[in-house]
Amino acid sequence: MKFGICKGKTNSGRIQEKCIYEADLDQALDVAGIGYYNIKYCLILAFFIVTSTIEPFGYGFVLPAAKCDLQMNEGQRGIIASIPYIGILASSFPWGYLIDTWGRKRALVYSSLFAGIFSIISAFMPNLITFAVCKLLSSLCISCTAAAPYTYIAEILPPKYRDVAATVMNPIQIMGSALVPLLAWGILSLDFKLEFGIYVFRPWRLLCLAYGSFFIIAAILAYDAPESPKFLMSQNRIEESLNILKIIYSKNKKKALNDYPIKTLKREPNRQTDSYGFRSSLKRQSAPLLQPPYIKWIALNSFLLFGVYANLSGLYVWTPDFVNRIILFGGLNGASACDVIVQELPTNSINNVTCDDSINTNTSLISFTACCLCSIVALPVSISVKVISKKTLISFVLLTTGVCCVLINFVKNGVLLVIFMQSLVMTTLAIGPIGAYTTDIFPTHLRGMAMCLVMMVGRTGAIFGSNLVGSLINTGCVANFYIFGGLLLICAFFSFCLPNDKSKEHDKTSIEITKL
Repeated sequence: MKFGICKGKTNSGRIQEKCIYEADLDQALDVAGIGYYNIKYCLILAFFIVTSTIEPFGYGFVLPAAKCDLQMNEGQRGIIASIPYIGILASSFPWGYLIDTWGRKRALVYSSLFAGIFSIISAFMPNLITFAVCKLLSSLCISCTAAAPYTYIAEILPPKYRDVAATVMNPIQIMGSALVPLLAWGILSLDFKLEFGIYVFRPWRLLCLAYGSFFIIAAILAYDAPESPKFLMSQNRIEESLNILKIIYSKNKKKALNDYPIKTLKREPNRQTDSYGFRSSLKRQSAPLLQPPYIKWIALNSFLLFGVYANLSGLYVWTPDFVNRIILFGGLNGASACDVIVQELPTNSINNVTCDDSINTNTSLISFTACCLCSIVALPVSISVKVISKKTLISFVLLTTGVCCVLINFVKNGVLLVIFMQSLVMTTLAIGPIGAYTTDIFPTHLRGMAMCLVMMVGRTGAIFGSNLVGSLINTGCVANFYIFGGLLLICAFFSFCLPNDKSKEHDKTSIEITKL
Protein backbone atom coordinates (compact mmCIF):
# COMPACT_ATOMS: atom_id res chain seq x y z
CA MET A 1 0.00 0.00 0.00
CA LYS A 2 1.48 3.37 -1.01
CA PHE A 3 0.79 6.63 0.85
CA GLY A 4 0.96 10.12 -0.56
CA ILE A 5 1.81 13.35 1.21
CA CYS A 6 -1.15 14.51 3.34
CA LYS A 7 -0.92 18.03 4.82
CA GLY A 8 -2.18 18.39 8.33
CA LYS A 9 -2.04 14.65 9.05
CA THR A 10 0.65 12.40 10.40
CA ASN A 11 1.61 8.87 9.47
CA SER A 12 0.59 7.60 12.89
CA GLY A 13 -2.80 6.16 13.81
CA ARG A 14 -5.17 3.96 11.91
CA ILE A 15 -4.73 3.22 8.20
CA GLN A 16 -8.13 4.73 7.41
CA GLU A 17 -6.94 8.18 8.56
CA LYS A 18 -3.94 8.33 6.22
CA CYS A 19 -3.85 9.75 2.71
CA ILE A 20 -3.46 6.61 0.64
CA TYR A 21 -2.40 6.85 -2.97
CA GLU A 22 -2.44 3.22 -4.18
CA ALA A 23 -3.75 -0.03 -2.72
CA ASP A 24 -4.93 -3.46 -3.72
CA LEU A 25 -8.65 -4.21 -3.51
CA ASP A 26 -8.66 -5.90 -0.08
CA GLN A 27 -6.77 -2.95 1.41
CA ALA A 28 -9.14 -0.57 -0.35
CA LEU A 29 -12.14 -2.40 1.16
CA ASP A 30 -10.50 -2.13 4.59
CA VAL A 31 -10.28 1.63 4.15
CA ALA A 32 -13.89 1.85 2.92
CA GLY A 33 -14.86 0.08 6.15
CA ILE A 34 -18.15 -1.51 7.07
CA GLY A 35 -21.45 0.24 7.65
CA TYR A 36 -24.77 1.11 6.02
CA TYR A 37 -23.74 0.11 2.49
CA ASN A 38 -22.45 -3.36 3.39
CA ILE A 39 -25.33 -4.14 5.74
CA LYS A 40 -27.96 -3.05 3.19
CA TYR A 41 -26.65 -5.18 0.35
CA CYS A 42 -25.74 -8.13 2.53
CA LEU A 43 -29.38 -8.23 3.66
CA ILE A 44 -30.59 -8.05 0.05
CA LEU A 45 -28.22 -10.86 -0.92
CA ALA A 46 -29.37 -12.84 2.11
CA PHE A 47 -32.91 -12.48 0.76
CA PHE A 48 -31.79 -14.22 -2.45
CA ILE A 49 -30.50 -17.13 -0.35
CA VAL A 50 -33.83 -17.22 1.49
CA THR A 51 -35.77 -17.35 -1.80
CA SER A 52 -33.66 -20.25 -3.05
CA THR A 53 -34.56 -22.04 0.21
CA ILE A 54 -38.28 -21.25 0.21
CA GLU A 55 -38.95 -22.87 -3.16
CA PRO A 56 -37.59 -26.39 -2.42
CA PHE A 57 -38.70 -26.37 1.24
CA GLY A 58 -42.14 -25.31 0.11
CA TYR A 59 -42.53 -28.67 -1.60
CA GLY A 60 -42.88 -30.18 1.88
CA PHE A 61 -46.25 -28.41 2.22
CA VAL A 62 -47.37 -27.99 -1.41
CA LEU A 63 -47.01 -31.60 -2.54
CA PRO A 64 -49.05 -33.27 0.24
CA ALA A 65 -51.86 -30.79 -0.43
CA ALA A 66 -51.60 -31.24 -4.21
CA LYS A 67 -51.27 -35.04 -4.35
CA CYS A 68 -54.91 -35.64 -5.31
CA ASP A 69 -55.29 -32.78 -7.81
CA LEU A 70 -52.07 -33.89 -9.52
CA GLN A 71 -52.74 -37.62 -8.98
CA MET A 72 -49.36 -38.20 -7.38
CA ASN A 73 -48.16 -41.25 -5.43
CA GLU A 74 -45.28 -41.39 -2.92
CA GLY A 75 -42.65 -42.42 -5.48
CA GLN A 76 -43.68 -39.64 -7.88
CA ARG A 77 -43.65 -37.19 -5.00
CA GLY A 78 -40.01 -38.04 -4.30
CA ILE A 79 -39.17 -37.36 -7.96
CA ILE A 80 -41.08 -34.06 -8.02
CA ALA A 81 -39.45 -32.94 -4.75
CA SER A 82 -36.03 -33.50 -6.35
CA ILE A 83 -36.82 -31.34 -9.41
CA PRO A 84 -35.28 -28.12 -7.96
CA TYR A 85 -31.99 -29.93 -7.52
CA ILE A 86 -32.11 -31.59 -10.93
CA GLY A 87 -32.43 -28.09 -12.41
CA ILE A 88 -29.56 -26.81 -10.28
CA LEU A 89 -27.41 -29.75 -11.34
CA ALA A 90 -28.13 -29.14 -15.02
CA SER A 91 -27.57 -25.38 -14.96
CA SER A 92 -24.73 -24.82 -12.49
CA PHE A 93 -21.93 -24.74 -15.07
CA PRO A 94 -23.65 -22.22 -17.39
CA TRP A 95 -24.60 -19.99 -14.47
CA GLY A 96 -21.10 -20.27 -13.02
CA TYR A 97 -19.73 -19.11 -16.35
CA LEU A 98 -22.19 -16.19 -16.51
CA ILE A 99 -21.47 -15.14 -12.92
CA ASP A 100 -17.73 -14.94 -13.68
CA THR A 101 -18.06 -13.28 -17.12
CA TRP A 102 -21.43 -11.52 -17.18
CA GLY A 103 -21.34 -10.14 -13.64
CA ARG A 104 -22.65 -11.06 -10.18
CA LYS A 105 -25.52 -8.58 -10.10
CA ARG A 106 -26.74 -9.10 -13.66
CA ALA A 107 -26.79 -12.89 -13.31
CA LEU A 108 -28.61 -12.69 -9.96
CA VAL A 109 -31.34 -10.32 -11.14
CA TYR A 110 -32.18 -12.20 -14.34
CA SER A 111 -32.00 -15.66 -12.77
CA SER A 112 -34.28 -14.64 -9.91
CA LEU A 113 -36.74 -12.93 -12.26
CA PHE A 114 -37.14 -15.97 -14.53
CA ALA A 115 -37.24 -18.39 -11.58
CA GLY A 116 -40.16 -16.40 -10.18
CA ILE A 117 -42.02 -16.23 -13.49
CA PHE A 118 -41.88 -19.99 -14.10
CA SER A 119 -42.70 -20.77 -10.46
CA ILE A 120 -45.82 -18.59 -10.66
CA ILE A 121 -46.87 -20.17 -13.97
CA SER A 122 -46.62 -23.64 -12.36
CA ALA A 123 -49.48 -22.69 -10.03
CA PHE A 124 -51.85 -22.70 -12.99
CA MET A 125 -50.78 -26.01 -14.55
CA PRO A 126 -53.59 -28.62 -14.78
CA ASN A 127 -51.66 -31.89 -14.36
CA LEU A 128 -48.50 -33.41 -12.94
CA ILE A 129 -46.46 -33.30 -16.17
CA THR A 130 -47.06 -29.62 -16.95
CA PHE A 131 -46.56 -28.72 -13.28
CA ALA A 132 -43.24 -30.61 -13.24
CA VAL A 133 -42.05 -28.95 -16.48
CA CYS A 134 -42.69 -25.45 -15.12
CA LYS A 135 -40.97 -26.31 -11.85
CA LEU A 136 -38.00 -27.65 -13.81
CA LEU A 137 -37.73 -24.42 -15.83
CA SER A 138 -37.85 -22.44 -12.60
CA SER A 139 -35.22 -24.63 -10.98
CA LEU A 140 -32.82 -24.05 -13.90
CA CYS A 141 -32.39 -20.53 -12.51
CA ILE A 142 -32.14 -21.36 -8.80
CA SER A 143 -28.49 -22.44 -8.87
CA CYS A 144 -27.48 -18.81 -9.45
CA THR A 145 -29.64 -17.39 -6.63
CA ALA A 146 -28.28 -20.07 -4.27
CA ALA A 147 -24.57 -19.74 -5.09
CA ALA A 148 -23.82 -16.20 -6.34
CA PRO A 149 -24.84 -14.33 -3.13
CA TYR A 150 -22.05 -15.98 -1.12
CA THR A 151 -19.49 -14.80 -3.68
CA TYR A 152 -21.06 -11.34 -3.92
CA ILE A 153 -21.15 -10.87 -0.13
CA ALA A 154 -17.48 -11.82 0.21
CA GLU A 155 -16.52 -9.27 -2.44
CA ILE A 156 -18.14 -6.20 -0.86
CA LEU A 157 -16.74 -6.75 2.64
CA PRO A 158 -13.28 -6.23 4.16
CA PRO A 159 -11.53 -9.63 4.55
CA LYS A 160 -11.82 -9.78 8.35
CA TYR A 161 -15.64 -9.67 8.22
CA ARG A 162 -16.22 -12.25 5.48
CA ASP A 163 -16.36 -15.41 7.60
CA VAL A 164 -18.80 -13.89 10.07
CA ALA A 165 -21.00 -12.53 7.27
CA ALA A 166 -21.10 -15.88 5.47
CA THR A 167 -22.05 -17.77 8.63
CA VAL A 168 -24.61 -15.18 9.76
CA MET A 169 -26.39 -15.81 6.46
CA ASN A 170 -27.35 -19.21 7.88
CA PRO A 171 -29.54 -18.04 10.79
CA ILE A 172 -31.09 -15.51 8.42
CA GLN A 173 -31.74 -18.37 5.99
CA ILE A 174 -33.32 -20.47 8.77
CA MET A 175 -35.44 -17.51 9.87
CA GLY A 176 -36.48 -16.97 6.27
CA SER A 177 -37.39 -20.63 5.92
CA ALA A 178 -39.87 -20.07 8.77
CA LEU A 179 -41.95 -18.23 6.16
CA VAL A 180 -42.59 -21.60 4.49
CA PRO A 181 -44.74 -23.13 7.27
CA LEU A 182 -46.15 -19.72 8.21
CA LEU A 183 -47.52 -19.14 4.71
CA ALA A 184 -48.65 -22.76 4.53
CA TRP A 185 -50.57 -22.33 7.81
CA GLY A 186 -52.25 -19.14 6.58
CA ILE A 187 -53.09 -20.29 3.05
CA LEU A 188 -53.76 -24.03 3.27
CA SER A 189 -56.24 -23.43 6.08
CA LEU A 190 -58.41 -21.47 3.64
CA ASP A 191 -61.42 -23.26 2.17
CA PHE A 192 -62.14 -22.32 -1.44
CA LYS A 193 -62.44 -23.99 -4.81
CA LEU A 194 -62.47 -22.09 -8.12
CA GLU A 195 -63.09 -24.09 -11.31
CA PHE A 196 -61.45 -22.92 -14.55
CA GLY A 197 -62.30 -25.68 -16.99
CA ILE A 198 -59.19 -27.85 -17.23
CA TYR A 199 -58.07 -27.19 -13.66
CA VAL A 200 -59.39 -26.29 -10.23
CA PHE A 201 -57.74 -23.45 -8.31
CA ARG A 202 -57.34 -24.62 -4.73
CA PRO A 203 -55.31 -23.17 -1.80
CA TRP A 204 -52.14 -25.09 -2.67
CA ARG A 205 -51.98 -23.21 -5.98
CA LEU A 206 -52.18 -19.90 -4.13
CA LEU A 207 -49.33 -21.13 -1.93
CA CYS A 208 -47.25 -21.75 -5.09
CA LEU A 209 -47.93 -18.16 -6.15
CA ALA A 210 -46.82 -16.88 -2.75
CA TYR A 211 -43.56 -18.85 -2.80
CA GLY A 212 -42.76 -17.82 -6.39
CA SER A 213 -43.34 -14.13 -5.67
CA PHE A 214 -40.26 -14.02 -3.43
CA PHE A 215 -38.02 -14.41 -6.49
CA ILE A 216 -39.66 -11.41 -8.15
CA ILE A 217 -39.29 -9.30 -5.00
CA ALA A 218 -35.58 -10.23 -4.73
CA ALA A 219 -34.95 -9.24 -8.36
CA ILE A 220 -36.64 -5.86 -7.79
CA LEU A 221 -34.62 -5.19 -4.63
CA ALA A 222 -31.31 -5.87 -6.41
CA TYR A 223 -32.16 -4.03 -9.63
CA ASP A 224 -30.35 -0.82 -8.60
CA ALA A 225 -27.50 -2.59 -6.77
CA PRO A 226 -23.96 -1.84 -7.99
CA GLU A 227 -21.73 -4.56 -9.36
CA SER A 228 -19.14 -6.27 -7.19
CA PRO A 229 -15.90 -4.21 -7.21
CA LYS A 230 -13.94 -7.46 -7.11
CA PHE A 231 -15.61 -8.67 -10.31
CA LEU A 232 -14.94 -5.33 -12.02
CA MET A 233 -11.28 -5.57 -11.01
CA SER A 234 -11.08 -9.09 -12.44
CA GLN A 235 -12.34 -7.62 -15.74
CA ASN A 236 -9.74 -4.82 -15.53
CA ARG A 237 -12.50 -2.20 -15.18
CA ILE A 238 -10.40 -0.32 -12.64
CA GLU A 239 -12.15 3.05 -12.70
CA GLU A 240 -15.59 1.50 -12.26
CA SER A 241 -14.35 -0.52 -9.32
CA LEU A 242 -12.78 2.57 -7.74
CA ASN A 243 -16.03 4.53 -8.18
CA ILE A 244 -17.98 1.83 -6.32
CA LEU A 245 -15.39 1.84 -3.53
CA LYS A 246 -15.89 5.59 -3.23
CA ILE A 247 -19.64 5.02 -2.85
CA ILE A 248 -19.04 2.37 -0.17
CA TYR A 249 -16.72 4.76 1.68
CA SER A 250 -19.15 7.65 1.35
CA LYS A 251 -22.16 5.66 2.61
CA ASN A 252 -20.25 4.05 5.47
CA LYS A 253 -18.31 7.10 6.66
CA LYS A 254 -20.93 9.74 5.70
CA LYS A 255 -18.28 11.70 3.80
CA ALA A 256 -17.97 13.09 0.28
CA LEU A 257 -16.91 10.75 -2.54
CA ASN A 258 -13.72 12.74 -3.15
CA ASP A 259 -12.64 12.25 0.47
CA TYR A 260 -11.85 8.62 -0.28
CA PRO A 261 -8.06 8.55 0.16
CA ILE A 262 -7.28 5.84 -2.39
CA LYS A 263 -6.74 7.29 -5.86
CA THR A 264 -5.75 4.18 -7.80
CA LEU A 265 -6.03 0.40 -7.48
CA LYS A 266 -3.38 -2.17 -8.21
CA ARG A 267 -4.32 -4.37 -11.14
CA GLU A 268 -4.80 -8.06 -10.50
CA PRO A 269 -1.75 -10.04 -11.66
CA ASN A 270 -1.91 -12.72 -14.35
CA ARG A 271 -5.42 -11.74 -15.50
CA GLN A 272 -5.80 -12.05 -19.28
CA THR A 273 -8.41 -9.97 -21.05
CA ASP A 274 -8.34 -11.60 -24.47
CA SER A 275 -11.71 -12.55 -25.99
CA TYR A 276 -12.68 -16.17 -26.27
CA GLY A 277 -15.59 -18.03 -27.79
CA PHE A 278 -18.20 -19.43 -25.42
CA ARG A 279 -16.92 -23.04 -25.49
CA SER A 280 -13.26 -22.15 -25.16
CA SER A 281 -14.04 -19.56 -22.49
CA LEU A 282 -16.16 -22.04 -20.53
CA LYS A 283 -13.35 -24.60 -20.74
CA ARG A 284 -10.82 -21.99 -19.64
CA GLN A 285 -12.98 -21.12 -16.62
CA SER A 286 -13.61 -24.70 -15.52
CA ALA A 287 -10.44 -26.63 -16.43
CA PRO A 288 -8.26 -25.18 -13.62
CA LEU A 289 -10.83 -26.29 -11.05
CA LEU A 290 -10.43 -29.93 -12.06
CA GLN A 291 -6.65 -29.90 -11.72
CA PRO A 292 -4.27 -29.63 -8.74
CA PRO A 293 -4.22 -27.76 -6.43
CA TYR A 294 -7.93 -26.92 -6.66
CA ILE A 295 -9.49 -30.31 -7.40
CA LYS A 296 -9.01 -31.68 -3.87
CA TRP A 297 -10.86 -28.68 -2.38
CA ILE A 298 -13.61 -28.96 -4.99
CA ALA A 299 -14.02 -32.65 -4.08
CA LEU A 300 -13.99 -32.08 -0.31
CA ASN A 301 -16.36 -29.10 -0.26
CA SER A 302 -18.68 -30.85 -2.73
CA PHE A 303 -18.85 -33.98 -0.57
CA LEU A 304 -19.62 -31.96 2.56
CA LEU A 305 -22.42 -30.13 0.78
CA PHE A 306 -23.66 -33.44 -0.62
CA GLY A 307 -24.20 -34.70 2.93
CA VAL A 308 -25.76 -31.41 4.07
CA TYR A 309 -28.24 -31.21 1.19
CA ALA A 310 -29.08 -34.91 1.31
CA ASN A 311 -30.41 -34.32 4.82
CA LEU A 312 -31.61 -30.73 4.55
CA SER A 313 -33.27 -30.80 1.15
CA GLY A 314 -33.95 -34.52 1.05
CA LEU A 315 -34.97 -35.91 4.42
CA TYR A 316 -35.97 -32.61 6.06
CA VAL A 317 -38.39 -31.73 3.24
CA TRP A 318 -40.40 -34.82 4.26
CA THR A 319 -40.45 -33.82 7.95
CA PRO A 320 -43.74 -31.83 7.79
CA ASP A 321 -45.46 -34.90 6.31
CA PHE A 322 -43.95 -37.20 8.97
CA VAL A 323 -45.04 -34.85 11.78
CA ASN A 324 -48.49 -34.51 10.22
CA ARG A 325 -48.96 -38.28 10.16
CA ILE A 326 -47.86 -38.64 13.78
CA ILE A 327 -50.29 -35.90 14.85
CA LEU A 328 -53.16 -37.47 12.90
CA PHE A 329 -52.32 -40.85 14.47
CA GLY A 330 -52.63 -39.28 17.92
CA GLY A 331 -48.95 -39.38 18.90
CA LEU A 332 -46.48 -42.22 19.26
CA ASN A 333 -48.27 -43.97 22.14
CA GLY A 334 -45.19 -46.04 22.93
CA ALA A 335 -44.49 -46.89 19.28
CA SER A 336 -41.46 -45.81 17.25
CA ALA A 337 -41.60 -43.07 14.63
CA CYS A 338 -41.40 -45.50 11.72
CA ASP A 339 -44.16 -47.69 13.19
CA VAL A 340 -46.52 -44.70 13.07
CA ILE A 341 -45.29 -43.35 9.71
CA VAL A 342 -45.66 -46.68 7.92
CA GLN A 343 -48.97 -47.46 9.60
CA GLU A 344 -50.32 -44.10 8.46
CA LEU A 345 -49.17 -44.54 4.87
CA PRO A 346 -52.04 -46.57 3.41
CA THR A 347 -54.57 -43.95 4.42
CA ASN A 348 -52.64 -41.42 2.39
CA SER A 349 -52.81 -43.26 -0.90
CA ILE A 350 -54.69 -41.48 -3.68
CA ASN A 351 -57.25 -44.22 -4.14
CA ASN A 352 -58.38 -44.30 -0.50
CA VAL A 353 -58.91 -40.64 0.43
CA THR A 354 -60.89 -37.65 -0.65
CA CYS A 355 -58.59 -34.84 -1.71
CA ASP A 356 -57.72 -32.70 1.29
CA ASP A 357 -55.96 -29.41 0.51
CA SER A 358 -55.08 -28.62 4.12
CA ILE A 359 -52.41 -29.74 6.54
CA ASN A 360 -53.06 -30.05 10.26
CA THR A 361 -52.59 -26.61 11.82
CA ASN A 362 -50.27 -27.99 14.48
CA THR A 363 -47.92 -29.34 11.80
CA SER A 364 -47.33 -25.89 10.31
CA LEU A 365 -47.06 -24.23 13.71
CA ILE A 366 -44.54 -26.84 14.93
CA SER A 367 -42.38 -26.27 11.84
CA PHE A 368 -42.65 -22.48 12.20
CA THR A 369 -41.74 -22.58 15.90
CA ALA A 370 -38.82 -24.94 15.23
CA CYS A 371 -37.39 -22.65 12.53
CA CYS A 372 -37.69 -19.60 14.80
CA LEU A 373 -36.01 -21.35 17.73
CA CYS A 374 -33.26 -22.73 15.49
CA SER A 375 -32.57 -19.27 14.08
CA ILE A 376 -32.25 -17.88 17.63
CA VAL A 377 -29.75 -20.63 18.51
CA ALA A 378 -27.99 -20.30 15.16
CA LEU A 379 -27.14 -16.61 15.51
CA PRO A 380 -24.70 -16.86 18.46
CA VAL A 381 -23.35 -20.14 17.08
CA SER A 382 -22.63 -18.48 13.73
CA ILE A 383 -21.02 -15.40 15.28
CA SER A 384 -18.76 -17.69 17.31
CA VAL A 385 -16.95 -18.60 14.08
CA LYS A 386 -14.49 -15.78 14.83
CA VAL A 387 -13.47 -17.68 17.96
CA ILE A 388 -13.90 -21.36 17.14
CA SER A 389 -13.09 -21.24 13.37
CA LYS A 390 -15.17 -22.38 10.41
CA LYS A 391 -13.74 -25.89 10.57
CA THR A 392 -14.84 -26.43 14.17
CA LEU A 393 -18.31 -25.06 13.47
CA ILE A 394 -18.83 -27.35 10.47
CA SER A 395 -17.63 -30.41 12.38
CA PHE A 396 -19.81 -29.63 15.41
CA VAL A 397 -22.96 -29.05 13.33
CA LEU A 398 -22.55 -32.20 11.23
CA LEU A 399 -21.72 -34.37 14.25
CA THR A 400 -24.66 -33.10 16.32
CA THR A 401 -27.29 -33.39 13.58
CA GLY A 402 -25.94 -36.80 12.56
CA VAL A 403 -26.42 -38.13 16.09
CA CYS A 404 -29.94 -36.63 16.27
CA CYS A 405 -30.86 -38.27 12.98
CA VAL A 406 -29.76 -41.73 14.17
CA LEU A 407 -31.55 -41.29 17.52
CA ILE A 408 -34.90 -40.78 15.73
CA ASN A 409 -35.12 -44.59 15.40
CA PHE A 410 -34.90 -45.05 19.18
CA VAL A 411 -37.16 -42.28 20.48
CA LYS A 412 -40.67 -43.16 21.66
CA ASN A 413 -41.58 -39.79 23.14
CA GLY A 414 -43.51 -37.53 20.76
CA VAL A 415 -42.04 -34.22 21.93
CA LEU A 416 -38.47 -35.51 21.82
CA LEU A 417 -39.08 -37.01 18.39
CA VAL A 418 -40.30 -33.71 16.96
CA ILE A 419 -37.25 -31.96 18.45
CA PHE A 420 -34.86 -34.43 16.80
CA MET A 421 -36.68 -34.22 13.45
CA GLN A 422 -36.79 -30.43 13.43
CA SER A 423 -33.14 -30.21 14.54
CA LEU A 424 -32.15 -31.39 11.06
CA VAL A 425 -32.68 -27.80 9.87
CA MET A 426 -29.53 -26.93 11.85
CA THR A 427 -27.46 -28.52 9.07
CA THR A 428 -28.06 -25.16 7.33
CA LEU A 429 -25.38 -23.74 9.64
CA ALA A 430 -22.72 -25.66 7.70
CA ILE A 431 -23.60 -24.16 4.29
CA GLY A 432 -22.23 -20.67 4.98
CA PRO A 433 -18.82 -21.78 6.31
CA ILE A 434 -18.40 -24.22 3.41
CA GLY A 435 -19.27 -21.41 1.01
CA ALA A 436 -16.80 -19.13 2.81
CA TYR A 437 -14.06 -21.74 2.34
CA THR A 438 -14.82 -21.80 -1.38
CA THR A 439 -14.53 -18.02 -1.71
CA ASP A 440 -11.29 -18.10 0.33
CA ILE A 441 -9.57 -20.82 -1.66
CA PHE A 442 -10.30 -19.78 -5.26
CA PRO A 443 -9.17 -16.63 -7.10
CA THR A 444 -11.71 -14.02 -8.22
CA HIS A 445 -11.97 -15.06 -11.88
CA LEU A 446 -12.70 -18.70 -10.89
CA ARG A 447 -14.74 -18.04 -7.75
CA GLY A 448 -18.23 -17.97 -9.28
CA MET A 449 -17.58 -21.12 -11.30
CA ALA A 450 -16.10 -22.87 -8.26
CA MET A 451 -19.07 -21.98 -6.08
CA CYS A 452 -21.57 -23.16 -8.69
CA LEU A 453 -19.61 -26.40 -9.25
CA VAL A 454 -19.50 -27.13 -5.52
CA MET A 455 -23.21 -26.31 -5.23
CA MET A 456 -23.97 -28.45 -8.28
CA VAL A 457 -22.31 -31.56 -6.88
CA GLY A 458 -23.63 -30.80 -3.42
CA ARG A 459 -27.21 -30.51 -4.67
CA THR A 460 -27.02 -34.03 -6.09
CA GLY A 461 -27.30 -34.98 -2.43
CA ALA A 462 -30.78 -33.44 -2.43
CA ILE A 463 -31.78 -35.56 -5.44
CA PHE A 464 -30.33 -38.63 -3.75
CA GLY A 465 -32.01 -37.83 -0.44
CA SER A 466 -35.46 -36.97 -1.75
CA ASN A 467 -35.73 -40.05 -3.95
CA LEU A 468 -34.28 -42.34 -1.28
CA VAL A 469 -36.90 -41.25 1.24
CA GLY A 470 -39.66 -41.66 -1.33
CA SER A 471 -38.58 -45.19 -2.19
CA LEU A 472 -37.77 -46.40 1.35
CA ILE A 473 -40.49 -44.71 3.35
CA ASN A 474 -42.74 -47.78 3.20
CA THR A 475 -40.25 -50.63 2.85
CA GLY A 476 -37.23 -49.37 4.82
CA CYS A 477 -38.25 -46.45 7.02
CA VAL A 478 -35.73 -47.30 9.76
CA ALA A 479 -32.91 -47.56 7.22
CA ASN A 480 -33.62 -43.99 6.10
CA PHE A 481 -32.54 -42.43 9.39
CA TYR A 482 -29.48 -44.69 9.72
CA ILE A 483 -28.32 -43.84 6.19
CA PHE A 484 -28.76 -40.08 6.55
CA GLY A 485 -27.36 -39.96 10.07
CA GLY A 486 -24.37 -42.06 9.06
CA LEU A 487 -23.70 -39.80 6.07
CA LEU A 488 -23.59 -36.73 8.31
CA LEU A 489 -21.19 -38.44 10.70
CA ILE A 490 -18.87 -39.35 7.81
CA CYS A 491 -18.99 -35.74 6.60
CA ALA A 492 -18.12 -34.58 10.12
CA PHE A 493 -15.00 -36.80 10.02
CA PHE A 494 -13.86 -35.45 6.62
CA SER A 495 -14.49 -31.83 7.65
CA PHE A 496 -11.28 -32.02 9.71
CA CYS A 497 -9.38 -32.06 6.39
CA LEU A 498 -10.41 -28.47 5.64
CA PRO A 499 -7.60 -25.85 5.72
CA ASN A 500 -7.12 -23.24 8.41
CA ASP A 501 -9.12 -20.02 8.17
CA LYS A 502 -7.58 -17.42 5.89
CA SER A 503 -9.42 -14.61 7.62
CA LYS A 504 -7.57 -15.35 10.87
CA GLU A 505 -4.28 -15.26 9.02
CA HIS A 506 -5.31 -11.92 7.53
CA ASP A 507 -6.00 -10.50 10.96
CA LYS A 508 -2.50 -11.47 12.08
CA THR A 509 -0.71 -10.12 9.02
CA SER A 510 0.70 -6.62 9.28
CA ILE A 511 0.31 -4.36 6.26
CA GLU A 512 3.58 -3.11 4.89
CA ILE A 513 3.53 0.63 4.19
CA THR A 514 5.61 2.36 1.55
CA LYS A 515 6.02 6.14 1.89
CA LEU A 516 6.39 8.17 -1.25
